[in-house]
Amino acid sequence: MPTRKSKPAIKLTQAAIEKIKAPDPSGQQVLHWDADLRGFGVLVSGKTTTKTYIAQKRLPDGKTRRITVGAIGEFARVEDARRKAGKLLADLREGRDPKAEKRKAAARSRTLQQALDLYVGARKDLRPRSIAEYRGAITRHLADWLDRPLRDATPDMIEDRHAAIGTRAGPAAANSTMRAFRAVWNHAADRDSTLPANPVRRLKRAWYSTPPRTRIVKADDLPAFYGAVD
Repeated sequence: MPTRKSKPAIKLTQAAIEKIKAPDPSGQQVLHWDADLRGFGVLVSGKTTTKTYIAQKRLPDGKTRRITVGAIGEFARVEDARRKAGKLLADLREGRDPKAEKRKAAARSRTLQQALDLYVGARKDLRPRSIAEYRGAITRHLADWLDRPLRDATPDMIEDRHAAIGTRAGPAAANSTMRAFRAVWNHAADRDSTLPANPVRRLKRAWYSTPPRTRIVKADDLPAFYGAVD
């Protein structure tokens, strides 16, 4: 919800904050800035009784970053919230963006399951059958990797698992599983520059050679075949 025009700065004390109405009569979020610490304020909901301490600063690129310091009830004293806000504002001033760092940390710890979910959710061009095949291959043959960070997968692990799947389930299953994993990794790498090279590259000369399908379309199936092609 967009924030309404901010109120004039006041000395934010416990008594002053208690006097601020929540929800705000305007029905919109309203910012009440602190007169002592520039960028520190209280954000008041326009729909609920929520009041939240925030820290806000304009970054060198011109964008404004707003960070939640915490709910009013999380701090025994306003001074504690003001002190935390001061540290956050100092980080922003020195080029450290806590929100960006938090996103990067989340990306670095993203599991294979999470990366798979993000991939199939982002690929609007994938057919339901393709999604089912990707999910089926990975959950069936890489089940023990699902809750591990994606970045933990190494070329040796890929090579060993590819061979194991080939022995257990066949060459086609091994190839399709690793192609699915490669696609998920590439999607994650586009969003996390710290990911190393795709470990599936190890299979450059290790892919199984699978014979092409040569099944002949029977005469009775030709109408359905041509219908599908059309």
